[in-house]
Amino acid sequence: MASVQTTDPQLKKALVYIPFFGWIPALAFIFSEKDEQVRWHSAQSLVLHVVVTGVYMVALPLLR
Repeated sequence: MASVQTTDPQLKKALVYIPFFGWIPALAFIFSEKDEQVRWHSAQSLVLHVVVTGVYMVALPLLR
C-alpha cells in the first residue's frame, strides 16, 4: 500500500473523510500510522463510509 508522505496529522485526519475515495487512505492509515488520533479518525471514517454506502444501496431503490 502506498502511504501519504506528510507529517501533518490534521491533513491526514481530513483526507480520510473525502467522499467516495476516503476509505482508501483510511485503510492505509489504520495499518501504517502510529498516531492514535489519526487511526481513530480512520476507523471512524471507515464506519461512516460503510453506513453511507449501505443507506445508498437500500434507500435509493426504495425511493424509485
